[in-house]
Amino acid sequence: MTASRRRLAADITGFVWRSARLPALGTLALTAVAGLLPVLSAWFTKLVVDGLLAGSALAELAWVIAVLAALTVVTAAQPHAAQYLNTALSRTLARESQATLFAALNRFLGLARFEDPQFLNEVAMAQHVGRIAPAQFVSAGTGTVRGGVLAGGFLTSLLVISPWMAALILLATVPSVHVQLRINRLQVDVERRSTTGTRRETFYGDLLSRPDGAQEIRLFGIGSYLRTRLLGELDEVQRAQRGVDLRNFRAQSGLALLGSLVAAGGLIWVVLAAGRGIITLGDVTVFLAAVAGTQAAIGLLVTSATGMHRSLLLYAHFHTVTHAENDLPSGPLPAGPLERGIEVRDVWFRYGETRPWVLQGVDFTIPRGKTVAIAGLNGSGKSTLVKLLCRCHDPQKGRLTWNGTDYTAFDVRTLRARMSALLQDYLRYELTARENVGLGRVSAMHDTARLSEAAGRALIDDVLRALPNGYDTQLNRAFADEGADPGGGVPLSGGQWQRVGLARALLRDDIDLLILDEPGAGLDAEAERAVHERITDLRRGRTTLLISHHLGTLRTADLILVLADGQIVERGTHEQLMAASGRYRDLFELQAGGFR
Repeated sequence: MTASRRRLAADITGFVWRSARLPALGTLALTAVAGLLPVLSAWFTKLVVDGLLAGSALAELAWVIAVLAALTVVTAAQPHAAQYLNTALSRTLARESQATLFAALNRFLGLARFEDPQFLNEVAMAQHVGRIAPAQFVSAGTGTVRGGVLAGGFLTSLLVISPWMAALILLATVPSVHVQLRINRLQVDVERRSTTGTRRETFYGDLLSRPDGAQEIRLFGIGSYLRTRLLGELDEVQRAQRGVDLRNFRAQSGLALLGSLVAAGGLIWVVLAAGRGIITLGDVTVFLAAVAGTQAAIGLLVTSATGMHRSLLLYAHFHTVTHAENDLPSGPLPAGPLERGIEVRDVWFRYGETRPWVLQGVDFTIPRGKTVAIAGLNGSGKSTLVKLLCRCHDPQKGRLTWNGTDYTAFDVRTLRARMSALLQDYLRYELTARENVGLGRVSAMHDTARLSEAAGRALIDDVLRALPNGYDTQLNRAFADEGADPGGGVPLSGGQWQRVGLARALLRDDIDLLILDEPGAGLDAEAERAVHERITDLRRGRTTLLISHHLGTLRTADLILVLADGQIVERGTHEQLMAASGRYRDLFELQAGGFR
């Protein structure tokens, strides 16, 4: 075993020990017992047969028969006890693996890993194998113990009767080990290479079954197209799996033939030996049981040992994710209240060394208590700038400062705790209204007065209070309780969801920076005007970054930045930019022309 495999084995063993110590020990003990039972049963059967043939009285054999009967009872009960412990073990390990995996994902402070397709493949593999690999490792480990105990007992019996047969069976296991290890590597490699296809298959399946996609899929009649894409991905995955299965079938068939030849040779020898009086009939029963038992035990031993190897190969993906280094370093300083402002100084950023620059030399200041607005076409870099201000990424060049101190000097969590945002791609949590608003400040989740106040400022409180169960109403129908009133889950309109997202952002009423990325998207004209009037009131005296395609929304900002191709091409107040007759004025008049 290589050093890396030893480290993985130590890690997975430690994980099992911490997570499910008692069921693991119980399973191990029952496995050892299960390994001894067939050997003991074979020997006590021999004693009964030899005793009966020798004319021994039943009274003399009573204790032997009693032990054999007890072994039979234990043999019958052992599988049920083992199944119970194995189920408890698998359930516990599956839960703990998910807890460990998602704790690791939550530990990543930035977005870089979540924007890396290769890492997302590792996460998908980790989610799958994390549920099964630790339990498989234990199962294979206990199988190895059982196989070892069985093989040791039966080989000892064979050595007494026929040493050459014991040696022959051992030699026949060498190719089996080699073949099984190779098949394991091929199977794990296929699973790794198929991860992207499996993720796509899951995506298409989710798309075809999601309530929010049903209308468009039926409108455009694309259900069959998506189904074909799903089946195409599944066929591609299964084609690779079938290739490995065929190789495994051929190899295992050859090994089975070899084992049969060895057993046939042993059978011929034992019949001839018994006919010549070299061995007793009891010896024949032990020999036959030992040959079959040894082959089965060694098969179990090889399968289990290589199964442990396979589980380690799979567990490596789980280990890669859960032991990955953080993608964003966090500084030691707690972020204090914003007293001076935020400075963005000559910032350059791109998503990878070979990708084009998304931001190029961006330079501006957000003074405390002022509103800075950003205007620009799609792809100009606005959303990327928001990610940097929230410190989800660090720039490759330049710096951002909070009160003159570099962002990187602060503890990331304390810095973000001083911000709130309505992001352009805000989430629609399939939870209750209380949770959808309360996730903005989890500690206030059950403070209905605070939730109502935040929702009121977002002009959505009346809507949420009027729901069947008020703030405790589920905001979807997908997860309504089985058998419950269909009205128990209530879907919201797009504009209502937008205001719920705004309420979530406004629940953080003690923050220093409010980021509003397209706060009017999805609203009708009347609702948009009402929301923007409310936002204008809320912005007074509060440090705000406002982003919108609707330039009329930006008119009251203290400073407007026009972003194009990752660069600030204009800056000033609305009046100054209109007087400059540049890009801002062109965009503003283009939008205004649509209402004439």
